[in-house]
Amino acid sequence: MSITVREVWELKEFHSFQLVAGESGLDKRIDSIGILDYEYAMKSGEDSKKWFFRKHDFVISSLLFAKDNPGILMSAIIDLCNDQVSTLAVKNVCFQELPKNVLEYADEHGLPIFVFGRDDAYFEDIIVCLKGKIAERNDLELQEHRISMFMSGELDIKGQRELNREILSNRVDPYRILYCFIKAEN
Repeated sequence: MSITVREVWELKEFHSFQLVAGESGLDKRIDSIGILDYEYAMKSGEDSKKWFFRKHDFVISSLLFAKDNPGILMSAIIDLCNDQVSTLAVKNVCFQELPKNVLEYADEHGLPIFVFGRDDAYFEDIIVCLKGKIAERNDLELQEHRISMFMSGELDIKGQRELNREILSNRVDPYRILYCFIKAEN
């Protein structure tokens, strides 16, 4: 189970983030982080898009690329939706409010957009925090998978011992893993 946009928003580091659009997308998972920085500044008129973000990215931006041309914000939001990113967090350095059509499009397509203040967070801190939370979740999922291998009953004794050493790698030999199945709630 991956970390979700909602879970990130509930972290103390993100309490100052204000959701302005896309509430229906809060349960999207986050696998990685991207920064929307200069991509649109490099783009000229009819040129095809030469960049993309990964599906399930948490994208952060100051929208500096649109400071002098707010009309390209809509194009950016459409591209982010097409790339299937999970969310966009905007540092309100260049825009105190996003255009209504951008927010409506994000709502229609379930793209959560958060706005945070100049002094609320730094991009580096957001990246470090999210990378840590994603790694924690991945480690937990790996441990759950290993334990489920024990419970499946498909491992021989040698496989069980090897897996036991992996799970309890920093423990001494007397430790053992025990598991049980609950047959009824009572």
